[in-house]
Amino acid sequence: MNKRIEKLDNFGRGITYIDDKIAFVPNALDGELIDLERLEEHKKYIICKNNRVLDKSTEREENVCPYFLKCGGCNIFHMKEEKELEFKKMRAKDLLLHYAGISIKDIDVSFSKFLGYRNKITLRVENGKLGLLEEESNNIVFIDKCLIADKKINEEISILRSLIKDEDINKIVIRTGDGIMLSLYGNVKNIDKFKKICTSLYINDECITNKYITKELGSKKYHIRNKSFFQVNDEVAYLLYENIRALVSKIKPLNVLDLYCGVGSIGIYIADCAKNVTGIEVESDAIKDAEENKRLNNINNIRFINNKVENSNINLDLYDLVIVDPPRRGLDNKTVNMLNDSNLKNIIYVSCDVITLGRDIKSFTNYDVIFIKIFNMFPRTYHFETLCLLEKNN
Repeated sequence: MNKRIEKLDNFGRGITYIDDKIAFVPNALDGELIDLERLEEHKKYIICKNNRVLDKSTEREENVCPYFLKCGGCNIFHMKEEKELEFKKMRAKDLLLHYAGISIKDIDVSFSKFLGYRNKITLRVENGKLGLLEEESNNIVFIDKCLIADKKINEEISILRSLIKDEDINKIVIRTGDGIMLSLYGNVKNIDKFKKICTSLYINDECITNKYITKELGSKKYHIRNKSFFQVNDEVAYLLYENIRALVSKIKPLNVLDLYCGVGSIGIYIADCAKNVTGIEVESDAIKDAEENKRLNNINNIRFINNKVENSNINLDLYDLVIVDPPRRGLDNKTVNMLNDSNLKNIIYVSCDVITLGRDIKSFTNYDVIFIKIFNMFPRTYHFETLCLLEKNN
């Protein structure tokens, strides 16, 4: 069956119509003529397979990864870089209109390189071979390298391929910084050979050599352990943090509250723009890292509290500004209500999911969005980071 693609959905799939039902087609661009077949038919929609592109868009990327649409890592590798940025702007505007009721004429996007950006990758091991998981599956796609991973990670993959053959390892996590961190899971028989190829080694989450590797963003340094959360794209993380810092500098707050502070990365980055900063984080290991990063950067005006944000019972009257960087699920209702009913003049919201961001913004009835920008933190995927500044309305 040949069908013309009318537009893209918010996950980068092509949309057409079959028998008055909406049909979703992967690896398709608007305007293209596709030879497709039905895979799954549901009551209101159809999932299709793209057999062949009969009439290609000029915005199609031809030099795609050989594992595209096999592993679950990338879903819009078929778009040229300019098309990807255009798509993400459209996605941000459409979803914010739908979920927050905010109409945005245009939205700025900050970006850096599209390949070789990931500083962390999780590999699966089966029968002595390395691979990535298929999307929504436990099946492994065996790979030689990953095009969106840091060059150092791909060099490590090449070395690991020969070292794991006689081991009973099922998962490997590789992180880069000032060195290589390896986290191995399973039964490791010969530890010494892995010590030689990394700076920091963990086996089944137990540190064998060197707890940390160090990452630098601007003038700040951060120690990262194997379970520490840190942005996967160093260059775009720097652009994001510089934008946050610029907003904080303009607001000139005395006391800043940094919710979901993780290893303290944002709070430490903007600490010299305020008199005092308080970070709150539920993960105790992240708080340990935050305290270490505080000492590493010789910062004395920041403190960290190990608690759930919603249970912290913080007195918001003591703060001029709140920064929130929640997990993908967004803010819980208690936190939304607490912030919405506060006397805070400004809230800075950093989000990795524009859908939950839109939902939360809609709940902030006492605040208006006065600044919004997206950051292409995850090129070749439909994900991105969003930065918002909210201001108390009258």
